[in-house]
Amino acid sequence: MRNKYLQLIAACCVSLGLLLPVQAKENPTTRAMVQLQQAATLLQQQRVAEALPLVEGVLKTYRAQYGKTAEKIYTARWQTEALAYVAEAAHHQQKATVIEAVWSDAFYVQGYALIEQGKLDAAAAALDEALALAPYNAHYLNERATVELLRKDWAAARSRFADAATAAESYSPPELQTAELTRAWRGLGYVAVEEGDLDAAERFYRRCLQRDANDQRAAAELDFVLKLKQRLK
Repeated sequence: MRNKYLQLIAACCVSLGLLLPVQAKENPTTRAMVQLQQAATLLQQQRVAEALPLVEGVLKTYRAQYGKTAEKIYTARWQTEALAYVAEAAHHQQKATVIEAVWSDAFYVQGYALIEQGKLDAAAAALDEALALAPYNAHYLNERATVELLRKDWAAARSRFADAATAAESYSPPELQTAELTRAWRGLGYVAVEEGDLDAAERFYRRCLQRDANDQRAAAELDFVLKLKQRLK
């Protein structure tokens, strides 16, 4: 799922770059999308050191364009998520603007790249920036939980994967909901195994397969858990 999201970023931005006229490509947002596509493509090729400067260029543009605004800035992938942020801001009596997800995707891609480099603290900081812009983005929440997995902080990972599952159920776009939800459940299953709660792990993996019978990762993990339970009898 991590690599698939990069593929999605790359594919969307390539399509946009091919379709738009030259004048439109000079728009800062469109230019950022093209740069982010290039970075995502490089990351898919494991060329992390080349990808990061492109991402940093996008983030420099973002800070120049939105860094000094007095309004609360959010990004959203679709209308339901955007409306949730507007309602949240209104509840806190804040003015809010919802902008294109390319800007938070840039922080996500930076975090992804830093995880690949093993720089977990820096990755966590980048992903926290993404989540400040899109707190209900289940994909960002799952990636942030992955940092806690790599840190072996099971309690923190469990909490973040649970948040990701909740966000996916309510706010993920329909075409991404199953993938983001089952990733969160697999993460919760993994944590349950590490914490020695094999019954809970089994429940999470079975839930994944009920949602998506073709979830091969969940099937493999469930098989592992069932065999482990047999050995421990």
